[in-house]
Amino acid sequence: MSTGFLFRGLLFFIICAIQSIESKDGRFCGEVAWTKACSSVSDDDMRRRKRDSDSDLNKDISEEANKNPSFTGAWKMADKDVKLPALIKKYKILRRSEIKLIMAYTYELNQMVAQFYASLNEDCRNFGLNGGNYPKTKKILRNALIKLGDSQTNLPPMLYRKEPDFLLKSYTSWKNQQISRQLLMFTSTSKSKNAFPCNPQGKMQTIFKTPQAGASIADFSGFPGEQEFVIPLMYGTFYVETVDSQKKEAVLVGPTTSSAQALVSNSIPCNDGNGHEYLHVNFELFTLCLVITFKKRINC
Repeated sequence: MSTGFLFRGLLFFIICAIQSIESKDGRFCGEVAWTKACSSVSDDDMRRRKRDSDSDLNKDISEEANKNPSFTGAWKMADKDVKLPALIKKYKILRRSEIKLIMAYTYELNQMVAQFYASLNEDCRNFGLNGGNYPKTKKILRNALIKLGDSQTNLPPMLYRKEPDFLLKSYTSWKNQQISRQLLMFTSTSKSKNAFPCNPQGKMQTIFKTPQAGASIADFSGFPGEQEFVIPLMYGTFYVETVDSQKKEAVLVGPTTSSAQALVSNSIPCNDGNGHEYLHVNFELFTLCLVITFKKRINC
């Protein structure tokens, strides 16, 4: 078989893969290494699409916020937060509703009701990404944190978290089984070992070593001194490296993400038919990702 024939075959394969990433009107939507998103669309059209899409996001979040008083309160509070205009100006990669949702996630409101972040994470643990009371909110927040994390500089080499003591038993079991796992909730961590107060259920220290997933939300938080990084729900995998029962400490490696994982995980919002933008990643592109190491992930 000639070299020229092989080259033409490979070129055809790459073209087919790239062409698979397009919106319903045939325009590119997403970014494959060197290709910028929606390059054929005018700036005015892009602003209009972003505004219309944000309106849909706001509607989806508002509908689910009505299911929980603390969520309703946090969502309304974010709309009036004095930081909002500056955050919209600084974080152009995020839509207004995504910024508001990250802010709402950090609030501490009425202590008589469960905080929104606690209610959301309980829903994550019970129903995963797609079910429960907040399926749209979970996907929107997850995608926003992925985009935010991808736009920031490298993560700290270590992230820290206080957890209940009973988790030592779980971490020990996972270490012995030598299995990789995913985080089943939005996981708050800090780049400072002492920034978070002790968990009321225990003083166990969990360390995420060389994480590849997470976003700094200090600018969005009402508690910037916590130096908080949030790891998105079910994004990447980790394994348990060491568990020290005497020190009450567990070291987890990760979460780590491969190029292929990042592509599949990031193919959430370009168009679902209801105004949201969704990315189509077909089998050819996934296969291509296994062959070529992309330096940039697909983002909308």
